[in-house]
Amino acid sequence: MLGGFIVYLTPVVTCFFYRRHFAWKYDPSAAWHQVYIRVDFHWTTSMMGLSLLNYTFIVIKMKSLKLTSTGKSRKQEIRVCIQAVFLCIWCTFVQFHWYYKTSYMPDSRYASFFSNFIWIVNCTTNPTLCLTLNLSIRKAFFDFINLKRKKSKVVTVIPYLSRINI
Repeated sequence: MLGGFIVYLTPVVTCFFYRRHFAWKYDPSAAWHQVYIRVDFHWTTSMMGLSLLNYTFIVIKMKSLKLTSTGKSRKQEIRVCIQAVFLCIWCTFVQFHWYYKTSYMPDSRYASFFSNFIWIVNCTTNPTLCLTLNLSIRKAFFDFINLKRKKSKVVTVIPYLSRINI
């Protein structure tokens, strides 16, 4: 990834931000423009495919270990696996959207805005899933922002009438 980032910043592959359309696009006049796009696409596709294949093997292994793990640890493992698989599928969607958005979206300012919004949501996906699925992180987060459940006592007040002895 570091190598790709370094090449991305060189003059042979340049990316421009077009303010009118809110869009990032490769410079078609750059020398290695088409080569980099293809290499980047194949690299991304292979990494996402390998990730999904790994998660398939992990799910199969978790199913085979069903009898040996305890109930609480098993639920936690399933939550972490769901989180990882969802993140992989979401990142795959975001990557393919980046490459194929011109196939199903018009080249407009709002289409580019939507694409940028997807990338921003991509950054919030992991923390959101952690807060949703991981009970210990959720509890620590709520403790941090002072949203603790406070136990309250119900007190019944009975008026005390004093007798006047005359």
